[in-house]
Amino acid sequence: MISVVICTHNGARKIANALRALGNQTMSSFETIVVDDGSSDGVGEVVGGYPVRYLRMEQNVGLSAARNAGVAAAGGEIIAFCDDDCVPEPEWVERIAAVWEKAEPGVMGIGGGVRAWSTYSIAQRYADATSPLAPLESTGGGVVARLWAYLSGPRREGESRWVKSLVGANMSYRRTALEAVGGFDPAIKFGGDEEVLCQRLRERYGEECLWFVPQIVMKHEFDERLTDTFRRARAYGRGSGREWARNGGIPSVRPGIIGVIGGSGATLLWGWRRGGLGWGVVAAVVGLFTLPIAVAWHTRHGKRAERNLYPHLTILLEAANTLGFYEGWREWRKLHRSGYQ
Repeated sequence: MISVVICTHNGARKIANALRALGNQTMSSFETIVVDDGSSDGVGEVVGGYPVRYLRMEQNVGLSAARNAGVAAAGGEIIAFCDDDCVPEPEWVERIAAVWEKAEPGVMGIGGGVRAWSTYSIAQRYADATSPLAPLESTGGGVVARLWAYLSGPRREGESRWVKSLVGANMSYRRTALEAVGGFDPAIKFGGDEEVLCQRLRERYGEECLWFVPQIVMKHEFDERLTDTFRRARAYGRGSGREWARNGGIPSVRPGIIGVIGGSGATLLWGWRRGGLGWGVVAAVVGLFTLPIAVAWHTRHGKRAERNLYPHLTILLEAANTLGFYEGWREWRKLHRSGYQ
């Protein structure tokens, strides 16, 4: 049996789409559990109109703790997760079940990709073009690996493969594996909790225990506001910063913003030496607006004029991600000094 866990916090406006989609699945032998993480917008009344199990937390405990509560209440051997702003395709549960039926005993997690459900705003179209919710590939999350991802482009299609981390909006695990590693880290309120979980699973069961299947597709209702896009980038950077502070290794920072600073500095110096400070500033500004286009090669899709802005959005999002990385590092240092392990 498969249990689908959806955690929500003030998601009354959007969760109905997810519940309707789950009600229209081609496979019916699964249960849905909605964990209300201390909402104040009446989401319970919306959920009450659907045949699901409803679990309410009295206060907002964060996504990780809410997911753990959903796992504890679930009756399935396989626990699948999607978000309250997701819209699973009709075959989503059936495809998850089919892959698990053929999975080797060493597979502990199976997940798929995420596509944009609607593309009304520039933020949604940007997300659809650049696939911000993608699995962490087996090459890792260091600067070199991320730079290679720039040059290679997004892997939206392709063969099934081993990965280092699954996407939180479209992932499933063996219940026994979740219990063996202690579930999700409740200290992480939002952003990066799935990466920490997947790291623990790899440490216990080996590097080849997480399987990505591109045919398991989830549609995601990305927020139409760019401010929410920046918020998410900062939150995921915070999670990466916490993990680096705890485990060390190569910091998982984005190379684009480093390239912009370095490139702009180089063009400033070149222009200054050629024609003085004024020409240096001009050269730096030109570099600022041209280098991202070369660095963010993977955003070049189609011929819309709007897409010329995407590389610059990528750089700004990476700045937010890097800021979050620093905040996460500081946050973990404070927790460590207070005795938290």
